[in-house]
Amino acid sequence: MYKMLFLLCGLMLAFSVFPQPPKSYITVSLPEGWAKIQGSVLEHQYLKNGASFIIKEETVLNGKTLNAAVAAAKQQIGKFFTDAVFAPDESVRIDGHDACSMTFCYSAKGETWS
Repeated sequence: MYKMLFLLCGLMLAFSVFPQPPKSYITVSLPEGWAKIQGSVLEHQYLKNGASFIIKEETVLNGKTLNAAVAAAKQQIGKFFTDAVFAPDESVRIDGHDACSMTFCYSAKGETWS
């Protein structure tokens, strides 16, 4: 009983001392021609003429600098698309925050996608 109470108190202390980051919510204004993919497991996934873009939370990147997060993302993309070719990164600002737009091309089923 005392071990369980001690564990419960420890968990309560951990969550009060180390608060969890608040959940982020975003809205997207689509440029002309882009359509939301209905039924996607991702909240934000869009298509236009075979091109796509997604917005997805990646908790594994939390705590990393922007440059480190971009490098890690490119490494992961390279694991799944071994022939990926990246265009130069574009620095952007989103809601007042520094961000990076990455564009890459890859082939799948004999087709080249970018």
